[in-house]
Amino acid sequence: MKLLCLFAVCVALIVPLKEAAAADKDVSSFIERGDAAWEQRGADGAVENREAADLYLAAAAAAPFNYEAHWKAARSLWWIADQGLLASGDKDRQRELGRRSMELAGRAALISPDGYEGRLYRALAALHYCYGIGMVEAVRESIQDEAARQLTYCCEKSTTADRALAVLGLSALYRTAPRPIRDIHESVAYAREAVSAYPTQIRAAVFLAAAGSYEESMELLNRASEMDGDRTQEPDCKWWRRFARTCVDGGKIPDPDRLR
Repeated sequence: MKLLCLFAVCVALIVPLKEAAAADKDVSSFIERGDAAWEQRGADGAVENREAADLYLAAAAAAPFNYEAHWKAARSLWWIADQGLLASGDKDRQRELGRRSMELAGRAALISPDGYEGRLYRALAALHYCYGIGMVEAVRESIQDEAARQLTYCCEKSTTADRALAVLGLSALYRTAPRPIRDIHESVAYAREAVSAYPTQIRAAVFLAAAGSYEESMELLNRASEMDGDRTQEPDCKWWRRFARTCVDGGKIPDPDRLR
């Protein structure tokens, strides 16, 4: 009888361990396949954008305490929102994608409070959420204040990680937020920092042009419209190059974030 009880206890312990091992394998597979799709991501409508998001979301659902799964799921939804903003600026879609990305990134930040990625993508998604809900509501919810704190934290960690996304995020925030957060001089300074770190990144050049003086901006946009761009590092470089050329041909600089 004692031997039978011991056997039953061992079986009861082995089964959950096998299930946990299988779950870990599934999560690793979801993330690995998500990474492969992410590397092939593109402008608005690219099937790899949605494929990466679905795989990362599956990983996050399968592993509620997995930091990597959550921040990568947040990043993939931020990317879809970012490309959608460039393509159409659908406010409802921006609000929903921004909200979901913020939630996932916020979960990542709870799992790893010192983690860079969770804070970064929560802040970047917040900018899209602000656009979706409108500036009055965003101010009421103090969304920009939180985004500024998170992006500042990320910049203190690294100003060049993820192709200076934290720096570009602060440039966009200070360019588009209402006063007293709005500070065009800070926006220019951060954009210059991004351009200095990545002189061939077309988005960085456009952000600097959006915040600078008219004469300097037109010169920057003219150069940006002639850059080759690096598709492997900046999958949407063709869109930014076309945007720069449109600005030069039209003699005006619409805000690339559509947030003001």
